[in-house]
Amino acid sequence: MIDHLLGRPSTSLKRLQVLAVLAFWGTVLNKAPADGPRRFRIVRWASRRAAHFPPWKIVLTTLMFLYSLRHIDSILGFGAPEPLARMYSRSFYRVTWIVTALDAGFATALNVKPKWLRDILSMVFSAYYVLYANEADEKLRKHRAFCTLEMLRYTWEKTTNPYIRLATWIHRPSLPIARPILLPRPTVAPHNKRPIKAWLFYARGREDSLAKEEELYLDFPGGGFICMTPQHHEERLRQLAKEVHRPILALDYCKAPEYPYPFALEECFDAYRTLVETRGKAIGMSGSSRFRLILSGDSAGGNLASGVMFKILEYPQQHIKVAYASLPGAGAPPPLPKPLCMILAYPSLNFGFTAWMKPEHLRVLKAQSEVNLQSLQIQAVQAKEDAKAGKRGSPLRPRSRSRSGTRSRKNSLTNETPAIVVQGASRPPSRGGLGEARNTTTSRSKSTHKSSSSSADSSMESNQSKRYRMRSLASQAELHLADRARLAEVESPDESGQALLLTQQRAADSARLSSRPSTNPATRLTMSSMSGYFQDRILTQSMMRAMAILYIGPRLQPDFERDYYLSPVVAPRELLAEWPPVLMMCGEKDPICDDTVVMAGRIREAKLAKQAELIRRRNVAGAPYGESLRMSTGAGPAAGAAALDVDRDPLEEEDVDDWVQMRIVAEVSHGFLQMSALWPEAKHIISFISAWCVETFDDEGER
Repeated sequence: MIDHLLGRPSTSLKRLQVLAVLAFWGTVLNKAPADGPRRFRIVRWASRRAAHFPPWKIVLTTLMFLYSLRHIDSILGFGAPEPLARMYSRSFYRVTWIVTALDAGFATALNVKPKWLRDILSMVFSAYYVLYANEADEKLRKHRAFCTLEMLRYTWEKTTNPYIRLATWIHRPSLPIARPILLPRPTVAPHNKRPIKAWLFYARGREDSLAKEEELYLDFPGGGFICMTPQHHEERLRQLAKEVHRPILALDYCKAPEYPYPFALEECFDAYRTLVETRGKAIGMSGSSRFRLILSGDSAGGNLASGVMFKILEYPQQHIKVAYASLPGAGAPPPLPKPLCMILAYPSLNFGFTAWMKPEHLRVLKAQSEVNLQSLQIQAVQAKEDAKAGKRGSPLRPRSRSRSGTRSRKNSLTNETPAIVVQGASRPPSRGGLGEARNTTTSRSKSTHKSSSSSADSSMESNQSKRYRMRSLASQAELHLADRARLAEVESPDESGQALLLTQQRAADSARLSSRPSTNPATRLTMSSMSGYFQDRILTQSMMRAMAILYIGPRLQPDFERDYYLSPVVAPRELLAEWPPVLMMCGEKDPICDDTVVMAGRIREAKLAKQAELIRRRNVAGAPYGESLRMSTGAGPAAGAAALDVDRDPLEEEDVDDWVQMRIVAEVSHGFLQMSALWPEAKHIISFISAWCVETFDDEGER
């Protein structure tokens, strides 16, 4: 109350207020008579009556009274609506409850200096906030409103707390090799004197077995560019190592703000070059010419993996050419092949934070397909059964004609967008577009939209009761412009003409409704997921803003609309068309979900355009009139047809499922792959990723 009277909120003033209240009532208890103050007879009477009750009953009754008084609004039915009531699934909501309590407890103990005491108090405070969830939300809201680097790192790196590691040890499978290593930089690199830290996970044996391996899974763990090492992703990485049966290498790249952009990107690119140039020998692999790898990243790691892919496509860069030219007898830089495929889990693909969707992104957004968590689990189980039975062609990745002889049309851009299945109920995808309503935080849940007729009825009721009708911004955005204009209704000062005006309004509304098709109200304004899910418990806007500022650093002012190393979603079509096959997955309620869907759509469109151009050129080259345009060698038409077959690009025989697959996990937010200890469904998703990787390696091995 003191800070309110002084008009300046302050933790020091609040501490002073609490100490003053405790000192005052402590003095009263110390100096007052045992049976209560003499001036307050009712207190003395209550004291005599309380003498017949044991102390524990008095304490319990007092606590019950205080608890009921604190929640009197809920008892009387005056409680505020819960914004997260239908945002997450039941199981994931329970996960966010535990995660929020842990974050609040760790943030509370942040300023405790002795580490051993801070670790203990973090768990004690977390246990308190598990019981008092509302206080945890309020505590975390205040801490995240003013994000500090120390708070973000301590709350996000909580899995290294010794007591949490002890409680979750059963979720970390034991592996023969799970250790940190150092990778050398490429010989020709701007930072060749600083080695790269990484963690190696391997489940098939010791170093002698590792020396026979030819395939590698390279992972860039997420952490908002500012925190978290592979140790904080151990549960996911260890499970991948057990199920993929290949070495898993996770980079511990340098973090901002000590190493701002582009240090981490350059380090990840150098690690890729080292592994490819040494063919895996740098980490103890065979060094075979058949060396191949899969590139993976989650969250911020997905951004780095995308940036590394762009650098691979642009290799060799000018400074690398100059460096090789200066070496005696070095010649041209060695080739840098692309990875077999990429796996991006809830990647950070756009630094241009905005509240509204762009028209070009909306067009891509409408064309994408989504599947639910149940489908992922069924596919993972089916893949394991097929592998045991020796069957090929699991349902994880439909094969195209170039691989299995049949062309799959599943999830094609030319097909209609299928519905999402959420807990057994089918509903349209929660996406809007031009001329189509956008589902916001409320409408993305299981509640249905109000129709135009119900909006008109509510407006008439508003006139009859002569009251203003308040509507949220999201509700107004879902209405047509004419309907929104009719919401600005005021009381008419003419009481005598109300009946006539009401009759005229009903007639006009009936004529309008009869002349307009009965569809959901639409708007051209479409809210992005970053704005629609601003109340997300896992990834808030203030946290994203703080991480972006820390990662960019104080010296750069990049153009997020053109810098595709920072915002891969704006990359040119020519680069996206050269990407390898990619698996993308994201939570439906993730604030960055839209960017994942748009990125998948842009890759598909880029490859479709390139495929169409290749087919057009081949048709022109193979046409009869084209013979006169080519220099004849006397070999005849048969030799020309053979030359066309030799030069055929594999892209011509592939379809969209060979290029990009997207999985949207229903009613889930950010970072779910790190929650396998709290959310068992995460293990099914990791198994799905593992089966997808195994199939990719096996397909390449058969070629």
